Amino acid sequence: MLLGVLLALLVGGLAGAAPMQQGVAPETPRVVAVVSSKGASLYDAPGGAVIDSLIVGARLDLQARTQDGKWVLGTTVDGLTGWVEAERLLVLGLRRLPVQKPTPVPRPSPTATPSPTTSAAPTTSTAAPTPTPFVPPEGPSALALVRMGGATLWNEAGAQVAELEPGAHLRAAYRTPDGGWFFVYDDAGVNGWAAAEELIVVGGADLPVREVSGRPGQPVTATVGDIGALLRVRTGPSTAFPILIKVRPGDEFTVLGRNRAGDWLNIRLTDAPAEAGWVAAAYVITSAPVESLPVVEE
Repeated sequence: MLLGVLLALLVGGLAGAAPMQQGVAPETPRVVAVVSSKGASLYDAPGGAVIDSLIVGARLDLQARTQDGKWVLGTTVDGLTGWVEAERLLVLGLRRLPVQKPTPVPRPSPTATPSPTTSAAPTTSTAAPTPTPFVPPEGPSALALVRMGGATLWNEAGAQVAELEPGAHLRAAYRTPDGGWFFVYDDAGVNGWAAAEELIVVGGADLPVREVSGRPGQPVTATVGDIGALLRVRTGPSTAFPILIKVRPGDEFTVLGRNRAGDWLNIRLTDAPAEAGWVAAAYVITSAPVESLPVVEE
């Protein structure tokens, strides 16, 4: 069915080409291509640096090809021009394109912003632990694309990992037994569980099943313990910060994150002077390990 839709786009693009007029010098033939189910990337030169990622079904107007026909030069609907691997496209009339010797496509250079000169005050800092780099799981994986509404990544403890923009390219490695969640990751190593309704996964039913011990998609909560007094909620993660409000034992809050040391938690507040505040982790009971929570700005 996907192939039929892509071919319809191709035929529609060709049908819109203007007929050649007699006595007028022929122009570069218009060739339209559509990104296949493999997805594709736009490069500044064949095998060069990536300019942009192209989602399945994206349309390009092609202007040229390499001598061997393995790369084509095209322009997206957004006006980006670059080289794409021909095998990742559905193309009608590839051989009609003129051969062009590849040259790097110019890209806009960022304007340098002068940095203000400041006097650095002597500070004493403790080196943060180096996070373990993500290693993609072995075994089969599938192409996944984020739907128009965007997607949220969660870890198994229920803490939010990241927000993904519509059209983002991912690889899916696992699915839950009911198919409601997929474990996905991107080229930068950002990974977590996303709801199936937020993704388009090509061949997701063939992925291996993985049981999830936690609760992806459900927020981590913190319940004030029986400390025999009211718990102070502060504007920052230490007793040096002002008190926002005081809460009672048994009160429950959604946890937004933790400080780097993990001894203070950032919680969402309602009917308070601020939308969030900080409580000492020692006085609350969390529904997931504190270490699984994301570190937030202090």
